Amino acid sequence: MNFDLNNIIKVIPQLLMYFIPGYIALEIKRSSRQESKYIDRDLIILSITYSFFIGMIVIISCSFFNWFINLFVEFNINDQSDEWKIIANIIVAILFGYIITTYPDTRLAGFVRKVLKSNSDPYSNVWNYAMRNPNGTWARVYLEEENILYVGMLIKYTIDPDEERKEIYLSSFSSYTIDNNKIIEDNSNNEEACILINATNLKRVEIIS
Repeated sequence: MNFDLNNIIKVIPQLLMYFIPGYIALEIKRSSRQESKYIDRDLIILSITYSFFIGMIVIISCSFFNWFINLFVEFNINDQSDEWKIIANIIVAILFGYIITTYPDTRLAGFVRKVLKSNSDPYSNVWNYAMRNPNGTWARVYLEEENILYVGMLIKYTIDPDEERKEIYLSSFSSYTIDNNKIIEDNSNNEEACILINATNLKRVEIIS
């Protein structure tokens, strides 16, 4: 069996377009939402699935564009070089990535989770979900070993699930003893009063919306 290396090289970009656009969209979503890295199987399936939808969007958009342009001049976009298709897919992939980041509860996301047999929440973790509360989020942080409870506005926090050191940054915080609820420090009316807590080994954190 003879292989034409030149033909194989020429078809590689076309094959990559069945994977790369979806991969770009997934990486935008993952980095924006600080999600864990996908396992290889899920990454391949998701990339191919999203690439298919991205490709369909490009085809439909180009067909509409071609129809609109032909109302004024004779033009066929399919006669252009393949480079524009690659550029169009990348542009749509970037837009698609921001869409699935902003709207994770789409039917497409639900369909993909069903295919992957995953019942996970579309948010990367509970922290991210809590922080999306438009009215602000408060937290009770229990330091059992120190017998201290901190209550304050959750301003910053470590949301990367792969990060070994977890931290929570509270403002307007107050502190109490856990065993008898005695007030140690009350800064509930002082927004400038902040505290950084090492949350790596925390066993209990309560979210107050």
